[in-house]
Amino acid sequence: MVRHILFDARGRMWVATGFGLYMRENPRKGDFYSFFYNPDNPNSLSYNDVIHILQDSDKELWFGTLGGGLNQLQIMNDSVAKFKRFNSSNGLSNDVVLAILEDNNGKLWISTENGLNRYNKTTGTIEVFNTNNGLSFNMFMESTCLKCQNGTMLFGGYKGIEALN
Repeated sequence: MVRHILFDARGRMWVATGFGLYMRENPRKGDFYSFFYNPDNPNSLSYNDVIHILQDSDKELWFGTLGGGLNQLQIMNDSVAKFKRFNSSNGLSNDVVLAILEDNNGKLWISTENGLNRYNKTTGTIEVFNTNNGLSFNMFMESTCLKCQNGTMLFGGYKGIEALN
C-alpha cells in the first residue's frame, strides 16, 4: 500500500508504503532501494509503516511513521541510509506521525494521534500542542496537511481542520 510519494530536490523518487520506504535515483528507470526497520540497528528506519514524507527548506528529508515516530535521513551512501529517530521517549506527543509541514521560520510541525508538535531544528526542542493549550482536538488524520501561499498551515483531523499562522 503506497501512502505518499515525494520527488526530492535531487530528482529522486521516495515512496512511503505500509511496508517500508523505497527510493529510486531515476524515477523512470532503475532499481528501487528499500529501507526497513532493523531492531539490531539504531540507525535504521524506526518503523516499517511510513505515512508521510517532507523535504524541508534545508533539503533535509523527514519521514513520519505509524508507530515509530519521526525519522530524519542523516546520511545516504549508495543503498545504505542512516536515520535519526524522534519519538515519544524524546519529546513527541505520540509515535504515530501522520503529517509534517515546515513553517516560514524553518520549524517543523508534526501532527499525531495525540496533538501537534513543533520541532525547532536549531535547538532540538519539541513543543507539544493539544486541547490543554489551545487546539480544538488532538486526533489528526493521515497526510491531511497543506501550507497555504500566505504561510498558514492546515492540518486535518477527526473533528475538522486546525489552521496555524
